[in-house]
Amino acid sequence: MRFPVRSLSGKFVVITTLILFLCLLLFTLVTWSILKFYAKNEAQGKAQTHLVQIQQAYQTQTTELSQQLAQETKNTLLVSAISQANAGTQAQVQNVLLPLFVHDHLASLRVITRNHELLAQLQANEANAQSITQEELSLVDQAVSSNGTVLLRKVPQGEVAAGQWQLLMAATIPNAQGMPGGVLLASQPVDGYLTQSLAQHTGNDMALCIAGQFVSSTGTIFQELSSQTQNTLRGICTPGESHMLTGARQYLTLGGTLDLAQQSASSPRLIAVDVEQVYGLNVQIPQQQLIIAGMGLFIFALGILLYIILIRGIFTRPIHQLQSDVDTLIAHNNNGIQPVAEDRDEFVLLSRSFHQLAESLEHESQAMTEQMRNVLIMSDALISTLNLDQLLGEIVSRLGTIMQVKHVSLLLYGREMLSPWAVAHYADSSDTHEQPPAISSATPGGSKKPLQDRVTVHIDPDGDITLAVTTKMVALPSSKGKLAGGKQTVANGYHGIPYNVRRPRIPRLALRELDLILARMVIQKHKIAYGEDIAAIFEERQENWTRMALDTGYRSVIAVPLLLQEQAIGAFILYADEPHVISSRDTFLLSTAAIQAAMAIQNALLFAEVKEKNTALEQANRLKSQFLANVTHELRTPLHSIISYGALLLEGFVDGELTAEQEQHIQFMVRRAEDLSQLVDDMLDLSKIEADKIEVRVEQLDVQHSLGEVVEQLKPLANNKELYLRLEMPSDLPMVIADGHRLRQVAINLVSNALKFTEKGGVTIRCQLVREGEMVKISVHDTGIGISPAALGYIFEAFRQADGSTTRRFGGTGLGLTIARKLVELQGGDVAVESIPGHGSIFSFTLPVVPREESEQ
Repeated sequence: MRFPVRSLSGKFVVITTLILFLCLLLFTLVTWSILKFYAKNEAQGKAQTHLVQIQQAYQTQTTELSQQLAQETKNTLLVSAISQANAGTQAQVQNVLLPLFVHDHLASLRVITRNHELLAQLQANEANAQSITQEELSLVDQAVSSNGTVLLRKVPQGEVAAGQWQLLMAATIPNAQGMPGGVLLASQPVDGYLTQSLAQHTGNDMALCIAGQFVSSTGTIFQELSSQTQNTLRGICTPGESHMLTGARQYLTLGGTLDLAQQSASSPRLIAVDVEQVYGLNVQIPQQQLIIAGMGLFIFALGILLYIILIRGIFTRPIHQLQSDVDTLIAHNNNGIQPVAEDRDEFVLLSRSFHQLAESLEHESQAMTEQMRNVLIMSDALISTLNLDQLLGEIVSRLGTIMQVKHVSLLLYGREMLSPWAVAHYADSSDTHEQPPAISSATPGGSKKPLQDRVTVHIDPDGDITLAVTTKMVALPSSKGKLAGGKQTVANGYHGIPYNVRRPRIPRLALRELDLILARMVIQKHKIAYGEDIAAIFEERQENWTRMALDTGYRSVIAVPLLLQEQAIGAFILYADEPHVISSRDTFLLSTAAIQAAMAIQNALLFAEVKEKNTALEQANRLKSQFLANVTHELRTPLHSIISYGALLLEGFVDGELTAEQEQHIQFMVRRAEDLSQLVDDMLDLSKIEADKIEVRVEQLDVQHSLGEVVEQLKPLANNKELYLRLEMPSDLPMVIADGHRLRQVAINLVSNALKFTEKGGVTIRCQLVREGEMVKISVHDTGIGISPAALGYIFEAFRQADGSTTRRFGGTGLGLTIARKLVELQGGDVAVESIPGHGSIFSFTLPVVPREESEQ
């Protein structure tokens, strides 16, 4: 997790606020959900209990009514009336049944024979006495046959209390012989009275439903729910399903079926709906208080755990990691000595470590600053030196001064060379061991140039140093020598090693055996090698180079390879007269110096090589131009003679007449000579252009006149190929500033090229003003073979054509477009080309227009 707040206190505030907010939100949501679930389950449990009580009360009331009806059927008056079917006893029967009718709040009470004759009846509304319905007769038959004596029915339309549901109960009246002679049929309305009597047993509000229809209810709850839709109220009449209703308060309803043992199978069932209030958070009950208290403790513990995890993940763990990194840095700067932790407080330890690190970094910064200053000074010195012997002397002297060593040796090797082709030495003024010979730089002429008092440079005088980039700067070949046992060894010298390559002629005193061994070692490994204490290495390994180093007075050494493009070209070795611990700063400085030295050596060699090659190229170019001018001048005289004498022969200035075949041969000879003369002229123009000796005399010129001459001159060529040649230009075209002769030369070149490469159609010359009237664009449109897009980039180069097959098919040398471009540019214009292969080309060039002020004068 990442925080945009950067300060420590800000992160603490953000984390604390976030955790408190999450805990409050979680406490609210979880507590509200649990309380809601608990309240709903509690209300549903109460509703199920109340439904059981309502069922028992309903069965009790129905059983009592059934028992009372059965008791009345034993009355002798009813038995006598049924037996004799005497309607005259109706008043007496009614008097007998009236107490029962009033006590049980019946809607009707009737005595019906098994033959469906009505003997007596009591009605709640005597003015609207009803006839016996088919449902009642069916119940009578069932009662007589003892198959169900209870039926729920809905009063049909047209009768009193139409649409009201009634509970019909039948009791069999025996006749004198003890057989069922009739039925005592009671009708009790399913209304508020019945609902209220059932609700008294639960002390809670309820409703009754039949066939999914809301029938009656008690209390004021359903009055509060009057805003609910009929579909919602109808839905609560489903048995076994609970519903949540919202009025002034929230209620839960649960429906249950009220079944009777004597109820007919075809009779609909009475459904009781118990209504329970769902208590919310505003009602404090002991269970809710326990739930709230428990959830509060749980969320509080969860918040503490989350806070501990976040603090550990965001603060403690990063601090420990930072402490470990700081200790590692301090140990690295203190040569592996780890700081001692005396306190367990992370912040105290971190503060102390940062203080130590700051001191270490300050010391390191000072050392790095000094090193970088030395590197920059050395870089400036090497970049500014392009003379090779001075550069090598500068490298060793700078390294010796910066590293404060006793001796520095630099060796450069080349391809197939077993000895270096360049050697440079630097010796400290106090170094008296094996001082190098006279400080000099050997050159091919044998002269010696003094350098510095403590630096000697020897460069191979044999061969061309300017070619050193390709002949000398190559990796040293690996040694082929093997010892008994298969281990590779490095030869101490090169005496007796057969090879057939040239040995560099460097003085033997400049090639020290110790330098050769160490240089070859690091060149083959491409890595820095160093000995911090040569005496200790000698005691441990008894190596030959350590003995030589100790004899010379050296106690530590660093050998660094010179790498150029991952190839070793040499090495430099630094010797000190005291043991020295090599640090990462030393290796960094020497690696950087090696890179700078290798690049500087390459630059010096490249500079010498390029300088010599440029001199040779300039000389060759001058000789080429001079030869080309001489040859073309010498060719013009015989060519003019051939053309002139051929013209004389064709014009008849000889005795006799020429045959047609002879005339054809002479014409062919003259045309070829004219072509050769044109080539010679092009070569002369090209040589003049390259030598900047061509002259252009610009003047005010009428383009129409010059282009008209071009059309007239090339019209026969177009006619011979059955091509058209047209000139299209506006009449008000202004005059241009150009050389008339050069303009015609360029136009003839472009038009003749277009005619040469066109086999069908023709060539059109068009002129128009461009660049807001400051330039005239002359374009040559042809319907020829066109030019490929790849050839458009070099078509204006000398001796180049679009395709080699074009030269074989159409001829030409490729000089015309080059000369045309040069001539147009000399007159202040540009040349361009557009082409689509197979659809022709457009060559165009521009010329400046005469300014209006000059044209008006």
